[in-house]
Amino acid sequence: MSNRTIQPYSRRDALKHLTLITGITFTSGASMAFLSGCKPNQSKKWKSKSMSTSQLELVMAACDRILPKTDSPGALDALVHRYIDETITYIYADGQKDRFLSGLDHINALSRSKYKKKFTELHTENQDDILRLLAKEWKELSSDNVHIFKELRDLTVSGFAASEIGATQFFIYDPVPGPYQGCIPYDQVTGTYAL
Repeated sequence: MSNRTIQPYSRRDALKHLTLITGITFTSGASMAFLSGCKPNQSKKWKSKSMSTSQLELVMAACDRILPKTDSPGALDALVHRYIDETITYIYADGQKDRFLSGLDHINALSRSKYKKKFTELHTENQDDILRLLAKEWKELSSDNVHIFKELRDLTVSGFAASEIGATQFFIYDPVPGPYQGCIPYDQVTGTYAL
């Protein structure tokens, strides 16, 4: 038997592995080329196109618990909630969008059932508990079923990985063949790049 000690697995390591496993990295964030001119709208006047204010606040709170700011940027720093809004507005079919929004209602229903409060009104420890319950629900489903936990987690990770902050401050960023440019006109692209 080996005497190796098992090292703790950090949330950041899990994010790196999840992006590799799911094939979602900042270089393959194909949807970002389509979304909002490739960069999230950073205006303070920005408003969600598909979510109510309370749904957006729930998404922001959940994203912040899935990928909080630590010694490196978190989901809110990368404006992942805006990426999610753009995705459900422009990429999702109507049925997918309705399912996602219903999933947000399910998060609040679970939160009210357990703590008598909306998800956004809970302390972070209780929000983590609700997310753990949602993850358990998802794991108990058959593999072909979609669940709000998996969807929200995957959108958070892909939005972060596709963001400039994720690409340049979290991952090892080597500006070759040049500096990060989230969006350039297609006619200026000189060819197809491979990594």
